[in-house]
Amino acid sequence: MIYVITIAIYLIGLVIIGFFKAKQIKTQSDFSVAGRALTPWVLVGTMLATWMGTGSILGNAGKTYQTGMAGLWLPLGSVLGIIILTQIAGKVRSYNKFTVPEIIGERYGQVARLLSVIALVLAYMVIVSYQYNAGGAVLHTIFTDDSGVSAISVETGTIIAAVFIILYTMLAGLLSVVYTDVANGIIILISFMIAIPIFLVEAGGFDGMQIAFSEMGKPEHMRFFGVYSFIDIINFCLPGFLLIMGDANMYQRFFC
Repeated sequence: MIYVITIAIYLIGLVIIGFFKAKQIKTQSDFSVAGRALTPWVLVGTMLATWMGTGSILGNAGKTYQTGMAGLWLPLGSVLGIIILTQIAGKVRSYNKFTVPEIIGERYGQVARLLSVIALVLAYMVIVSYQYNAGGAVLHTIFTDDSGVSAISVETGTIIAAVFIILYTMLAGLLSVVYTDVANGIIILISFMIAIPIFLVEAGGFDGMQIAFSEMGKPEHMRFFGVYSFIDIINFCLPGFLLIMGDANMYQRFFC
């Protein structure tokens, strides 16, 4: 029951933030880029929550569970992408635009702008859909009883997640999104700060993990090198690198 109450408070809180911030929307700039007036701390919070999403937390965690320490290769491409983005953020902001296609159109013409719009629409149909689906999976898991039966199917949970996300986004655009991101970022950080020490203690530290994996016949789970080939590492890192380099979410934060 505590999980149900917590989730209900969280979802209602998102909508309340949206309603509150909707009163501040006066122009397209307010809706699209939060009036270009976000403080550094708010930007840090929204960029943290923007990237620490379904793929980073659930996807990488699942793969790391399968492969062990070598799973730490997975976020490397994204980290490299973020480092490069810090070098171009100022240039991107100087264009004073609302979207990435606007910049592409200004530099390369309207055909390039149209192609970038099509690419972004297709990409975000996939990206947004799996975020909704992840929300549905979380709700399905939370509402599962001891017998393994859930009161909410993944499909129903996906619809609930989509409705709440679309609602608070429609209310105030990026202005509501960034502040819900800040709340999410705080929750993510606190959760990690609590969970990681507990995991380490329960596992008996790194020595305990090494012993446990050896007893399971999986000593390679404690190896960072030698598990994946160079090609495997490229295959893991390249998608994340390319995604963050072309992620309209990140560029939209630069415009703020």
